[in-house]
Amino acid sequence: MRIAVLAHNLRDTGGLSVGKNIVHLLPKIAPQHYYLFLIPVGTGYEIRKDSTRVNYIEIPEMGLIQRALFEKLKLPKLIKDFKPDLIWGLGNIGLRNPPCRQAILFHDAHLIYPERHYALETWTRKMKKRLLKRHLRKCLPRVDVVFCQTETAKKRFADVFNYESDHIFICPNAVSGFVTLPDEPKVPSTIEPYADRFKLFVLTKYSPHKNIEGIVETYATFREELESTLVILTIEESQHPNVPHVLEKIRALGLDNVIITVGRLRQDQLAEYFLACDALLLPTLLESFSGTYLEAMHFGVPILTSDLDFAHDVCGKAALYFDPWQPAAMKEAILKLKTNASLREELIQQGKERLRSSFRSWPDVVREALDILGVAHE
Repeated sequence: MRIAVLAHNLRDTGGLSVGKNIVHLLPKIAPQHYYLFLIPVGTGYEIRKDSTRVNYIEIPEMGLIQRALFEKLKLPKLIKDFKPDLIWGLGNIGLRNPPCRQAILFHDAHLIYPERHYALETWTRKMKKRLLKRHLRKCLPRVDVVFCQTETAKKRFADVFNYESDHIFICPNAVSGFVTLPDEPKVPSTIEPYADRFKLFVLTKYSPHKNIEGIVETYATFREELESTLVILTIEESQHPNVPHVLEKIRALGLDNVIITVGRLRQDQLAEYFLACDALLLPTLLESFSGTYLEAMHFGVPILTSDLDFAHDVCGKAALYFDPWQPAAMKEAILKLKTNASLREELIQQGKERLRSSFRSWPDVVREALDILGVAHE
């Protein structure tokens, strides 16, 4: 089989992790196939040079108009020249007029949740999501298989896009094979001075739906009650126009002694941060499937997160939930976990059991997807 895999739009955070794992594993698990991988340049995708059956085309980052022209004009030609039997789009959309059958991996939760869940997003970015949603609707009549990451996303996708649920399959996230445990883990120097604090790891790139503003509001409102805790952000100014305003507000409110930012972390740095922190805090307002939940379970870190359907789908009993729109609820959850060691241990054990019993490794996920894609090809 000749398979064209479109991963060129998966450039950062969760999408990048998904793309790298799938692109890395496909030729290893099914080396009998021929592959064309479209990947983003300069983002760490592995390029194999030991097989004549695998070809890569690196695609540079583009602006909105340039990307639209590429998707409409150049991309179809690249695919046609490869003469694929199957196209697998890993970036939520496919081709409007594919030369063969195609599948997509859907993981952009903005397209299946109301705009209330990303109300702080800029007008231009909201417009981009509306255009992407429109483009996806036009692609779907020529999409044979849709992979969603959870049952919750599957149901929402079927309802929003009026798509047959029999053609939707689950392709879940997994702990990334690129997240490794160092031989001798050390406490990162950025948080070493805070040894006496209850440390809350907020592992996420900035996006308005991640609700970083909710954390700032919670700490501004309940400063004294939370002064023995420390929030560790991984955001940086280049990620979004809102970030400078968020960081300035933290400084202006005098919260920079309880909310710090360490910037973007490499995957090989994650283990040391997880092991040095007391809990994962994710007050996010929408997700498809955050792999960060699984990483916390993997490293034995209790989870504090939003009382919303996507979080329950992934975490089950392995998290303490709160209303992410209510600062008082977030505060109460933080303090409840901080003061209850037995609850922390219970959540850790629930996480380990859930990871073992409910989720698979990336190789298993890719094998199952290949089986489904093989059926689609027939």
